[in-house]
Amino acid sequence: DGEKVCYADGKFYLESGYADAHLHCLCGAETAVGATCEKCGSKTQVWGGVSTLPTATGYYYLTADISATPLIPADNANVAICLHGHTVTSKAGKKLGYLQKGATLTITDCAEDPGNLTGVVNEPVIQAAAGTTLNLYGGKISGNTNTGDAVIQASKGTATTIGATFNMYGGEISGNTVNRGTVMMGTATGSEQNAIVRILGGTITGNHATGTS
Repeated sequence: DGEKVCYADGKFYLESGYADAHLHCLCGAETAVGATCEKCGSKTQVWGGVSTLPTATGYYYLTADISATPLIPADNANVAICLHGHTVTSKAGKKLGYLQKGATLTITDCAEDPGNLTGVVNEPVIQAAAGTTLNLYGGKISGNTNTGDAVIQASKGTATTIGATFNMYGGEISGNTVNRGTVMMGTATGSEQNAIVRILGGTITGNHATGTS
C-alpha cells in the first residue's frame, strides 16, 4: 500500500513496525531509521529488550534493573548494551564484564537519568584481555571498590596480539575507590604491544585512589 520500507540492523522493516521499537544510535541519540548520527557516526539500530546480560553479537537494551554475574561475550562477538536507565549490580562483588578472544563490548544509555554498573568489590568492573575492545558511550560506572587495581583494566598484548583497547566517548566513571587508578593500561615490555586507552568524551570524577600497593 505504498508504506515506506526502512533498513536497520542488517534487515528491512515496514515503517509501521517501528511504532514501539527501541531505536537509537550508539551514543543514544534518536535519529531516523538507518540514518547516520552526526555526533557519533553510527547508524540507528533496532535494539532488542533483555533482562540478562547478553553474550552473542547484537544490539540489546535492559528492560529492568538486574543482578548479574560477569558478562563474557562469545569469541569475536560484538555486543552493544543500552542500560536504558537501569542498574546492573554485581552478584557477590564479581566483575561485571570480562572480554576475551577478540570480543567487543559497547555500553551506552539513551535515558535522561542514566543507569549504572555497580557493586563490584576487589576486582575491575570490566577487564579487557589483549585483542579486545571496550567502548563507553553512556551510562555510569559508580559505587565500586577495587583494592587491587582499577575500575577498567585494559591488558597489554603480546608480540603478535595488540593490547586491549578502551574508548571512552561519553558516560561517567565516578565515585569509585581503587588502588592504582580509574583506568589501568597494561604497559608492554620488549616485543609486547601496549594497551590503548582513548578518553574522547564523558566524565571521570570523584574517584579515590588509595595507593596501598
